[in-house]
Amino acid sequence: MDFFRKIKFFIKNIIYYFPMLWNDRDWDSHYLYVYLRYKLIRMEKFYRYDAIFIGMEKVADDIKHCIYGLNRLIEDEYHENVFKHHDRKWGNIKLDFENTKNKEFQKCLLTRNKVITANDEIQERKEFSLLSYKESMLRKQDLNYIFKIMERKSLSWWN
Repeated sequence: MDFFRKIKFFIKNIIYYFPMLWNDRDWDSHYLYVYLRYKLIRMEKFYRYDAIFIGMEKVADDIKHCIYGLNRLIEDEYHENVFKHHDRKWGNIKLDFENTKNKEFQKCLLTRNKVITANDEIQERKEFSLLSYKESMLRKQDLNYIFKIMERKSLSWWN
């Protein structure tokens, strides 16, 4: 009986994970977050609706918080959210390439149409640098949030 039950769950898992496996790629962390979210969505549903023990709603809520953070990482809108006011102020970024003396390389020029003077350029670069740092910190903050919850609580999710 146990063997047939395992086969049944295995087939259900194949069906459940097939769309994600079909699209999986190994080159960045995106699909790692997708896999983790898939698993946590399934676990959250189990603890919210099927588990029977005291505190199951709290476990489901903890898992849900991890899912929220993973959604932000997967959507990866940090740049758009941080830079939208900057882009309005200075204009959208434009890439141009300039030939150099070395024919193998080109110089990449980043310009914005509302940057007029040299002082504007200095100010825009300072703001750009600060916003780039903020973007990076927001991403790290979400990662720390997710894995801090998992570090503190995931071992008790199965007990």
